[in-house]
Amino acid sequence: MPKKPASTYSLIPPELDVTTQLLLSVGKLVAVWANCESCFYAAYFCLAGTPNGNADIAWASILSTRRRMQLVYNLARHERRLSDDTRSKLLRCLEEFEPATEARNYYCHSQYTTDHTEETLVSIDNWGLAPIRGDQRSNFQTKIQASQ
Repeated sequence: MPKKPASTYSLIPPELDVTTQLLLSVGKLVAVWANCESCFYAAYFCLAGTPNGNADIAWASILSTRRRMQLVYNLARHERRLSDDTRSKLLRCLEEFEPATEARNYYCHSQYTTDHTEETLVSIDNWGLAPIRGDQRSNFQTKIQASQ
């Protein structure tokens, strides 16, 4: 069986330093998260959409992702036209989206600190990052690649 090609979202060049790998990972997390939120918008529009654009106005007026997802959750729970299978899959997707939202919020709203060169990340929200030197770096990168 041919090997499945890796997703472009999971590929992180191993030759990059750990700081760049982390920042690239955060960027990819944000892109994937936004794509998922767009899918939930589409589900919302199908559940509440009206030809006069009220669904767009309502969605845009809710600034919190948590509240938007709660709205979709409530609409899906009470929509009679949805099959039980579709409803359960949509509700499960909403539940699985919550940890991704929490991770996105953490990394997007964190305070990042660099060393004196302003090139090496040393902490995120006061969580220290131990410097990785020499052989440790290649071991760390090997572990990152193995986990992908």
